[in-house]
Amino acid sequence: MEPFVLDKERGIFWIEPWREKFPQLLAGFTSRQLVPDDEYGNLAFHVGDDPEHVRANRRILSDIAGVPLTHMTCAIQPHGNRVVEITEALRGSGALELSSSIPDADGLVTKLSETLLTLFYADCVPLYFVDPTVQAVGVAHAGWRGTMQNMAKEMVLKFDEIFGSKPHNIHVVIGPSIGPCCYQVDEHVISEARKLLGIKIDAVAVPDGESHYRLDLKKTNRILLEREGILSSHIEVSHLCTSCHHHWFFSHRKEKGKTGRMAAFVIWKEDQI
Repeated sequence: MEPFVLDKERGIFWIEPWREKFPQLLAGFTSRQLVPDDEYGNLAFHVGDDPEHVRANRRILSDIAGVPLTHMTCAIQPHGNRVVEITEALRGSGALELSSSIPDADGLVTKLSETLLTLFYADCVPLYFVDPTVQAVGVAHAGWRGTMQNMAKEMVLKFDEIFGSKPHNIHVVIGPSIGPCCYQVDEHVISEARKLLGIKIDAVAVPDGESHYRLDLKKTNRILLEREGILSSHIEVSHLCTSCHHHWFFSHRKEKGKTGRMAAFVIWKEDQI
């Protein structure tokens, strides 16, 4: 069953199973329809959009989350595997301009309530984390580079290191991203996947012409999470492909690099929603 359900009025895909399980948690993925009558409902500063336009779009999201825009926390995402804990001093980084974003981070984690962790996507895989036993949340950005650098493992390790989380208490959702239906990669990427997984590549990819494959990044991340002890029953995977569903999502590959960014966001609220 698809874990993301579209709220047409707000233009957000909510993680439906988590809405019932964790009444103090808000987590979801924005769509093009976040901004009414705006075909470019972009939430990132780095794609050439008018900064005032981006700030206005971000205010819509922060209002939906019920926090000031200055509680949104963002990072410069270099397609790596660095994870940063968000403290009071870091809350609000990158909310109003790119220059104040947390540098070189593709994963954010926190135990601070009312803190809107937000990362940006246009085909890469969003990973959402929550440990309800310690009320810690996180979000990660895992394109093929981040996946091959095992961002999934880094997030699990960081939850343990900072919050004392045990893998069996952590719940993860793998969000909308480009699917194997549309994601063709070359032998270089596949060789990295072979080294990382140590399994036959046909578990996550199928040949697609000479020296090319269709790679399933979501399945790859699921395998990596289960290796770190995340229970299979605690992992939800979206079936939505950002390239196929162009009316909902931006797609870097489909739009040849000239596109906006959706936001994956998570926030632990002080009170039940």
